[in-house]
Amino acid sequence: MDLVIKKVLLADDDENIIDSLTLWVEAIAILKGALILTAMTAEKTEETIIKELPELVFLDLGLGNGISGLDILKRVKPIVGDKCQIFVFSGYKEYAEECLKNGASGFIKKGTRFNEFVKVIENEFKKQDKKTS
Repeated sequence: MDLVIKKVLLADDDENIIDSLTLWVEAIAILKGALILTAMTAEKTEETIIKELPELVFLDLGLGNGISGLDILKRVKPIVGDKCQIFVFSGYKEYAEECLKNGASGFIKKGTRFNEFVKVIENEFKKQDKKTS
């Protein structure tokens, strides 16, 4: 049986949020056999999603440079389909419905406890494990 390394992408333009998220999700990700990837720009985020095809993406809505997480979602979702489960997170909950309509698997409001991200990882990896078993 081949060892499959799962990938989780954390995309936010705020280094403090990336660092905090990484600390919270790293332990569960490692236990689940996953590698944590990070991106702090819209360009790097889009490139990483397309090249690395992470199973799970946490995508900030505001990545700077005039390109939003919603713009990235609209561009990459038709390319990656269901190979990547993309969860948008933002302080602007009013964008949740639009993100979901454009293919986001979920929306997490910033300010939510970090353990919500851990729950998403556990749930998504359980779903993926059921598909492959």
